[in-house]
This record gives sequence, structure tokens and C-alpha cells, in this order.
Amino acid sequence: MEYVLALFPDGAAAERAAGSLRSLGLGENDYRVKTHAAATRSAKRWAEWLFETVEARPGTAAESLPQDDIYWYEDRIRAGEALVAVRLEDRGGPEVWRALRRAGGHDVRRYWARVTVNYRTTA
Repeated sequence: MEYVLALFPDGAAAERAAGSLRSLGLGENDYRVKTHAAATRSAKRWAEWLFETVEARPGTAAESLPQDDIYWYEDRIRAGEALVAVRLEDRGGPEVWRALRRAGGHDVRRYWARVTVNYRTTA
């Protein structure tokens, strides 16, 4: 799973960037806009908080962003910036990255989450 994250000066700029994502064919389930009102450090996993869903399925463990990066993004959101996060499965990350940069995003970063499957064997 690939993620592209970008920070914007405020929620309005982030919403305009979301319009650019929709023009690329992404649906509302493919991206999220998080603003100061949504910033919270919780026990939830990052992807669960970000996309309001549980990504890991039984038998899998997903690794996402480094913890330091997560706290950095949360701090930026608390400071008034807005985050646009895009979850990509088979779409082109570079195209999304460029669209977010053109829309005024800064600190645009791509992350890849590894999924490790735990198989149970019987003897």
C-alpha cells in the first residue's frame, strides 16, 4: 500500500487540493483531509485514524509511517496546517504527488506500508 501525504497552509487550500485529486479519478474513500479540529493523538493506529477504518485484516500486521513522522504531522496539524493523505493501491503515486505539489502542498512525501502475512501451519 502506498500513501502520499502533503501539508497545506489551511483547510481551504487542502480542500482545493482534494478537488485536484477528484479530477484524477480518485474517490472520496481514497483520500482524507485532516485539519486542526481532527488532530488527536490516540491509541488508534495511524491508518485507522487517518482513513476511519481498520486496514489490518485477521492474520496480517500493517506497518505504516514511522512514529516520529506521525507525531510531526500531528504537530503541524495542531499548529493550524491541514493534511491531505492519499491511499493508493494501483494508481500512480508520482501523478498524485505532482498534483498535490501543483495545488500548493508542501512537504509532500510518499510512504509505502508493508503488510506481513502470518500463516498458521499445522503439524
